[in-house]
Amino acid sequence: MTNVAFIITKSEIGGAQTWVNEIAKLIEQDCKVFLITSEYGWLTQCSVFSEVYIIPGIKKYFDVIAYIKLIKFIKKNNIKSIVASSANAGVYSRLARLTCSFKCIYVSHGWSCLYNGGRLKSIFCKIEKYLSKLTDVIWCISESDREKAIKKIGIDEGKIITATNAVPPMPARLKECLEYKILFVGRLTHPKRPCLLAQVISKKPQYKLDIVGGGEQLESLKAQFKDF
Repeated sequence: MTNVAFIITKSEIGGAQTWVNEIAKLIEQDCKVFLITSEYGWLTQCSVFSEVYIIPGIKKYFDVIAYIKLIKFIKKNNIKSIVASSANAGVYSRLARLTCSFKCIYVSHGWSCLYNGGRLKSIFCKIEKYLSKLTDVIWCISESDREKAIKKIGIDEGKIITATNAVPPMPARLKECLEYKILFVGRLTHPKRPCLLAQVISKKPQYKLDIVGGGEQLESLKAQFKDF
């Protein structure tokens, strides 16, 4: 069986983590699937992975000890393909190609170099462009991500594939009375802003908001909006 590793910075429940779990399920019958992350959490508890390897240092932009640990893990377990699903994980996995031989797939769940770069955005985009040269496939999950990769970051279009995350359209229910219900589903951590949505809805008594998710903002949200 081919050894495939998924690497992601955090293991808390979120969109990227759910994506990793679902893709791992699709290949588990044909591959031995490993998970590399910085901490124990929701994703590490999923039964699909043959082995979970914790490297706390990958939370940092670059940590030499974490990099060495990753290289040793790749060589020891004869990893043939790595799928990176977060910005930090993408940095480590692609730099690992300088010393290890494996297929590298980087999955963009939104370009962190663009929306999280701040004043250093142009520098982060240049780094991402250079890292793309060490990448076999760059997987975009939306057409918007693909356009940004080509036009704003300057990534070679030939390295990009686009496979969108989508759900089938719901059938129309024209005869039913519509209720003003809003559902937020997501990770309750930065850069998500469920508190902003909750503040708006709290001023609209005709609307009802339900929030599904977990993270560091959960308890503060409960306390702030307990009377609504």
